[in-house]
Parts: sequence; structure tokens; C-alpha cells
Amino acid sequence: MLSNKELTENYINLNRERLGKRYEMIVNGLKKAGIECLKGNAGLFCWMNLSPLLDEPTREDELALWKNILNEVRLNISPGSSCHCSEPGWFRVCFANMSEQTLGVALERIHKFIEQRNNLQ
Repeated sequence: MLSNKELTENYINLNRERLGKRYEMIVNGLKKAGIECLKGNAGLFCWMNLSPLLDEPTREDELALWKNILNEVRLNISPGSSCHCSEPGWFRVCFANMSEQTLGVALERIHKFIEQRNNLQ
């Protein structure tokens, strides 16, 4: 039988592995869609740059884009302004609270949204 210390270490290692895999999935998936991400070294979320989709680099345009993503893409990502980000267009995407399958669906939706926006330009 494993000790509490061994159980804790196994739990931490397993979660670290899962988070690392999901982080790579989201960063690579966003990169394929042409979306820049800040490099992270640990965490439960990543920052993606959607500023090229803003008409004007304002908080108002960021919130309008967020509402479009919420209503059209059906994903609730956090606009950077809600996290005190000073540069409009950055969004915080939590990847730790979903399965790999759900993350795959989210990335597909983001890809379609970006393709549609690019076709309109």
C-alpha cells in the first residue's frame, strides 16, 4: 500500500502531465489557427492574442469581440480587460477544466471562427 506522501506525489505528477499535455494541445491548436499565445511555464490557462480581429484597439471592441465569441462560438473565454490586461485584444483561455476531447471541440470552433472572420476581410 502506498503512503500518503507517495499518493500525493503520484497525484501531483499525474496532474502535471495532464496539464502539460493540454497546454501543448491548446498552444499548438491556436498556432495552427494563426493565433499568437504568450509562452507559459506553468498554470491553468494561456493568453491568446486576438487583437488582429479588433476594428480598433479599445476595451469596447475587445468586449464586442468577446460577446461574438460567446454567442457565435459558444466559448466563454475571459477578455483581458477583466483581468486588468492593459493591451486590448488579449484573452485568457482556461484549459485545465476540460477533457482533451472538449478541448479539441473548442479548438475546432475557434478555427472555424477565425476562418469565417478571415473570409470576411
